Order: sequence, then structure tokens, then C-alpha cells
Amino acid sequence: MHLGILGSNGLLGGILKNFLIEKKVSHLAANRFEADITDLSHLRKWLTSHQFSHVFNCTGYTQVDLAEKEQDRAYAVNAEGVYHLGRLSVEMGFKLIHVSTDYVFDGLKNSPYLETDVCNPLSVYGKSKAEGEKLLVNVQAEACIVRTSWLFGKSGKNFISSLLEWMRTKEEIRVASDQVNRPTFGKDLAEALFDLKDFSGLFHVANHGPLSRFEIARDLLESARSKNMPLKCRRIIAVSSEEFSLPAPRPKYSVLDTSKFENIVGKKPRDWKEVLEDYLCHLN
Repeated sequence: MHLGILGSNGLLGGILKNFLIEKKVSHLAANRFEADITDLSHLRKWLTSHQFSHVFNCTGYTQVDLAEKEQDRAYAVNAEGVYHLGRLSVEMGFKLIHVSTDYVFDGLKNSPYLETDVCNPLSVYGKSKAEGEKLLVNVQAEACIVRTSWLFGKSGKNFISSLLEWMRTKEEIRVASDQVNRPTFGKDLAEALFDLKDFSGLFHVANHGPLSRFEIARDLLESARSKNMPLKCRRIIAVSSEEFSLPAPRPKYSVLDTSKFENIVGKKPRDWKEVLEDYLCHLN
């Protein structure tokens, strides 16, 4: 078994690489300069140079708001590049594990989204990711597609790290209380991707505990205070997401149902508060 990781310079790619190092699994990771998924010939050359049994696609254009302006770039990475990988998976015979997002949904459902629910993305980012899923399934039916939500980790910029930075520098922060989801700790997602590497189809993976962004901020502040982390924040105010007037619309409710994943691998995702402790203990 020899595994390939695409997108090693990103949050998830770096975490997955470290996970495989700890497990002492043979692998090779490439950043976008070493293996550009938007360039079929460049990608083929890199993949041909190595005999991979599995390839994890951790690449992605993830600038949700900027994608509204850079539509061509978003589709090149999130859709066309995924199609390239699907083609090469068929051509070379490696197992492809691709990571997608909860933003393929419109957030109008009032119960957790199943893998069988119809996609109806609101933003260019969501539409490009949904298109990538569709193109991949059409060209490589044996691929494994893993949707996740609100990813955070011990390195890189993400919603949780941004919240913590605001808490260090501002006495008061305003956080949306009308966007609900399940945060996903990068280390847990890396383990789930490894567990799913030999399965085909669509899976949802996220940590346990649907929360609003406001509830996440509240728990983060409480836990960080208990660890005597230097914080300036004294108050968190719950507000409507409309207050921020962001370029890209977000689904208000995009909680993922992880029952299929749990039944397949025989594991239940860790609780949000448990992974929060893990995250903060590392930082502290």
C-alpha cells in the first residue's frame, strides 16, 4: 500500500500527511506546484512517476467569498481538476478519495442532511464543489467522496482560529447565531478518510454536536478561559448572519447526518467539546 496526498500545503493535506507519518504508512504528498490538478498532463506525469494504491484529493479552492469573483478558478480546481483525477484513477487503477463540502446544500432542510438528499448549492463555491462531485461520479463510479463541514485544525486559518484571534484582541465580538452545523476536527477527519479508503460511494463525516457559530464561540471562550489563555474578550453578542453582508450566501442549516459512516466503519465521531479540548491543549 502506497498512498498519495494532493494538496499537502493546505490545512487538511498537512494534517493527513502527519497522520500517515504517525501511523508509519508509506505515502508521498504533493503541493499544487508539484502536482497541479488543473493541468491534466502535469498531474498525469506526477502520478505516473509513483505507483499509488490510493490517492487522497485534499486540494480545493476554498475561498468562499472570493469565489464569487474568481468563478473560473473555483471551477478549474473544484470541478475540472476533480474530473482529471477521476479519469486518471480509471486509467491508472488507483483508488481515489475526494473531499467535498456541506455547502452543496441550500440549508432549507430542518433535519440533518443525508447522502441521498438533493444538492442545491447557494454559492459559486458550493456549485463548483457539487459539479466536481457530479463529474467524478460520472467518470469513476468507484471513487469515495467524503463531505465534511466547518473544518478546523491545529495549524492554518479557519473559523475557530479566527475566533480565538478575535478573543485575544477584542473586548467584544459579534457572532452569527443563525448558522448551524457540525464542526470537524482535522485530525478526526484524517482518520476517517483513512478508514474509508477502500470504500466507494458518498459519505458524510463531522464531529458530533450540531452547533451555531455563536455556541461555538461561547464554548471556545469558556474553555480558553479555564486554561488561563490570555484573552481580551469579555462579551460575545449573538447576531443575525445578515449583519455581515458577505458576498457569498451560506446555508443557514447544513448539519450532516453521519449515520452511514458510523455504520460502515463502526465508530462514532467524537463530541465537539472533546475535540475542542484537544485543540486548545495543543495550542496552550
